[in-house]
Order: sequence, then C-alpha cells, then structure tokens
Amino acid sequence: MGNFIGKNRVTCRKVISLLLVVSFILSTIPFGNFAHVFAQEQNQPQTSEQSKNQKDKRIELKHLRSETSKTYLNPNGTYTTEISEKPIHYWKKDSKEWVPIDNTLVLDSTKERYVNKANSFQVKFDKQSGKKQLVEITDGEASIFLEPVGKEMNVPSSIETQ
Repeated sequence: MGNFIGKNRVTCRKVISLLLVVSFILSTIPFGNFAHVFAQEQNQPQTSEQSKNQKDKRIELKHLRSETSKTYLNPNGTYTTEISEKPIHYWKKDSKEWVPIDNTLVLDSTKERYVNKANSFQVKFDKQSGKKQLVEITDGEASIFLEPVGKEMNVPSSIETQ
C-alpha cells in the first residue's frame, strides 16, 4: 500500500511539472498579435485579384514588417513570419513604413557617382579616382568622406561596368 502511494506522488509530481512547463511555453506565445491581424484582415475589403492571389500564393502583410522580419498570410489562412539575422528593411520616415533594403549600386542622376538604391544611409562612390572624394557615406545630416592622401596611389582612374 505504501509503495502505491509513493508511485502516485511521483506520477503526480511529473504531471504537475509537465503542466507547468506547457503553461510557461504557452505564456510566451504572443496570441494578441494573431487577434490584431485577424481583426485588420476582417476590416479590409478584398478585390477579386486579392481573392485569386490568396488561392494561389501567400501574401505579405506589409503592416507587420519589422527591421528583421516579414509576415505572410498563407492560402490556408495561417500566418508565416520569416525572421532574418540581419536587417532586411529600413524605416522610411516620409512614408512611415518599413522598406526593403537594396544595396545594389546604380549611377546617380549626374552619372558621375554610384549610389546604393535603398537604405537608411547612402553610400556614394565616384567613377573617377582623380576626384577629391572617392567615397561618401551619408546618414541623415552626418557624412563621412574618404579621400586619397597622396599621388602615389595605385588606383585605376575609372570604374568600368558591364
């Protein structure tokens, strides 16, 4: 009889421990986010094209973007959030939204410098190395310039693109 009571106590402790662990894990899930997204989805009318897209593929919910994540509504009604280790979006102040980072170098309007397409900062590279400022990095009102120090530099005089 004593052995039976001892086994029940051990079993009871295991069950209580398991319940505590499960409740702790469930408490870390942000269920409020799902309710918020669901409420917003219900308030937005769908066009016929949106309905067609939902059947075919997942749709990114741009209002749920963050610096390092994208959230999608899947065709089956579930949500998928992709989280990146590095920033994939930057905050665009004028439109007040997260915009994808694109550091592809393109010619600026003057055709004299290469600039990155889209980021919170701008990097400019001069096409000609004979100019005073080879590289300029601008973030808001702050800038850093890299300039050649002497004439002994062994740098090509221009950058060719393909």
